Amino acid sequence: MGGRGFPYLIYMNASGERIGVHQGPRSVAAFKQSGAAFVNADATPGQTVPQSPGVPLLKILPLILLPLLVVVVVGVLVFRSMQQSQGS
Repeated sequence: MGGRGFPYLIYMNASGERIGVHQGPRSVAAFKQSGAAFVNADATPGQTVPQSPGVPLLKILPLILLPLLVVVVVGVLVFRSMQQSQGS
């Protein structure tokens, strides 16, 4: 059998504070059982933890594609400039 280094699982609250560490066997069932003790640990009974809305892909896509487009255009301009300088 392998060592005890993987997987190492810690549980954190919404503030990023460490609230627990899995101490049991390394299996899916054991992880689920261990996690049940820490789910919503800092929420009061009956309170639901608000879910953050995801960022729509259409808002993120231009932020990803625009820098890529700039790199391609600059690369083409540099390549053309190098060709012209070698041809002269």
